[in-house]
Amino acid sequence: MENGRLNKNKYFSGFSLIEALVTVVIFSLTFIAFMSFSSYGVKVTQSSQERTNANLIANMILEDIQIDIDNIDAYNNFNLNTNETLDKSGNKYKWKSAISTNLITPTSNDTRKIIVSNIKINNQDKKLVEVNIKSLNGSININVTKVY
Repeated sequence: MENGRLNKNKYFSGFSLIEALVTVVIFSLTFIAFMSFSSYGVKVTQSSQERTNANLIANMILEDIQIDIDNIDAYNNFNLNTNETLDKSGNKYKWKSAISTNLITPTSNDTRKIIVSNIKINNQDKKLVEVNIKSLNGSININVTKVY
């Protein structure tokens, strides 16, 4: 200001509308990228938790079979996705309940099965027990084995 008047030849400092719009666009793109990474992190964490739960259940099954070793053949080809009515005091019911509580609902192509095979180790008859928990989308692929 000169003598109470504005000098028309001088520019005022501050942001123009274009600068403000560019700032908003850059901030928006950064925010969208951050949210994408954040949602990906949540999916990875959920998948990891699902695999951990499946692994814990598979190991629980093997421990229960070890306790009930006399009936090991009764567990061969047991489908953990079964809809049959099970004895509520038995291991099969316990395992099915643990799976339905802790894992996502299976699709028709998911595999959740116990397989008992006869093998020989050093000319001794042994039982190989495999617990397979696999999902169609590949988020879980657990195959735990133990020899009895």
